[in-house]
Amino acid sequence: MKPLKSIAARLHGMNLAYVMKQTGLTYPTLRRIQQGRENIHVGTWKALSDFFEREDQL
Repeated sequence: MKPLKSIAARLHGMNLAYVMKQTGLTYPTLRRIQQGRENIHVGTWKALSDFFEREDQL
């Protein structure tokens, strides 16, 4: 899985509505991660990590 700090940094330039649609995560969850709060579930971390791996392959 990608480092959480890396995921948070990449979320800053992203359209969160798009990320929500692709990952199934909620806006408040994505905002908390974007703001650097690191207390998240492993499933959330994996969903975002998998999302960015797919994005990197495009």
